[in-house]
Amino acid sequence: APPVAGTLSGTQEACIAGTTTFSSTEAGGSWSSANTSIATINSSTGLITGVAAGTVTMTYTVSGTGGCPDATATRDVTITAPPTAG
Repeated sequence: APPVAGTLSGTQEACIAGTTTFSSTEAGGSWSSANTSIATINSSTGLITGVAAGTVTMTYTVSGTGGCPDATATRDVTITAPPTAG
């Protein structure tokens, strides 16, 4: 049977140098960031670290076996710059 990427969850915003964590209802997949200059994500734990202000799509991929295609799910995270006191 084809794999399932599950339902993704996690806080969708963080500050530069701050962190948030995404998770999936399905185990065994890996996380990737569409733009690591905005935010990185740990491929196994889903821990996101903000690098620069912007919005980036994180993808969770569960590999297919036996000729079945991979299953993917995506979730966006927005990274914001910290305020300045002037």
